[in-house]
Amino acid sequence: MSPPPRRHGFSLIELLVVVAIIAVLVSLVMPGLSRARAAARSAVSLSNLRQCAMLQFGYAADSRDSFVNPFGPNNYGVPWYDIVAPRSQNGTPGGGAWVWDFANEDWTTELFAAHWASLITQYISGNNLYSDMLVAPNDTAARQRFASLLPKVNATKASGMSDFSRDGFMFDTSYWYPPTFWFAPERYRDTQWVPAGRFTGGRLWRRNRLDHVTSPQAKVLVFERMDFSRPTRKSRDGGREAYSPMFNNPEATTRFATVDGSVSSIKMATLYELTDPRTSRPEVSDVFDPSGEWRVPDSILGDPDRPFSSSLHGYGLGRDGLENGDGSILQAPGGFNAYRAFFWATRLGVQGRDIPR
Repeated sequence: MSPPPRRHGFSLIELLVVVAIIAVLVSLVMPGLSRARAAARSAVSLSNLRQCAMLQFGYAADSRDSFVNPFGPNNYGVPWYDIVAPRSQNGTPGGGAWVWDFANEDWTTELFAAHWASLITQYISGNNLYSDMLVAPNDTAARQRFASLLPKVNATKASGMSDFSRDGFMFDTSYWYPPTFWFAPERYRDTQWVPAGRFTGGRLWRRNRLDHVTSPQAKVLVFERMDFSRPTRKSRDGGREAYSPMFNNPEATTRFATVDGSVSSIKMATLYELTDPRTSRPEVSDVFDPSGEWRVPDSILGDPDRPFSSSLHGYGLGRDGLENGDGSILQAPGGFNAYRAFFWATRLGVQGRDIPR
């Protein structure tokens, strides 16, 4: 009788070779997958920006071509700190207000730029406050801040308030709206923007319209507040820190929508080169150099230790690493991360240009 056939197994060396081959294949595939995911998220963000621009155009169509603004529906008769909804639930003018409790006269309504979408949520989905189009795919901080409001929103809804989607509730979005759209161009004529507090009597407030924009293809209407495709940025000690660079950080590539409805992105280093007096012609630098720097007081961004209140910034917009130009290290004009206020304070306001088009 012949012996049974021997069964051959894999040797340890053969198994290790197979594992090594799989590891090599994974290492080759993963970068491609990461790039594909990043490209998909960028595409989603550009789509969100386009939809935000469409919100603006929808509002303008119902508001005599006026851009969204933090003023009363008819005039400037309301107090400087009141933000009045463009229409109530049944479509009539007015319909609820929120109070901005800013003590700094230079920053009266500035942070409306982060909360503008709260005012026109009804153009998205009726009484539902939240929409994914208002948050960039990687902006977990903005998403978490909204989630922190949900218990209060649900309690108010349960109480029977019919207009719960706007009265008393504001939230920030990943896509910011420049203050230049609710101020006169004169505020941004020089290298520093002019303070526009309540004591100016509304002289610099303006209900800008579509026809006030002289370069719609070059005027940014909505922009992504951070470059969420980059997980780190330069820190004070010269190393890296686990925050995304802000929209005006020289490291960032910022996505935006312009007044003509197109969406795109730009490397902010390009704008810094265009506004560098050492390398740029004055006629170019003067066009793209914004009025001043982004230097937001901590009291405006929000004190993380302050409880939520009607001042709207008590929940701490600054918790997620907004770079506010604290001036601790002189590595940029004015101090560490005191970056130029690109998009935020465009020279000549709505009549100016943000990008080289």
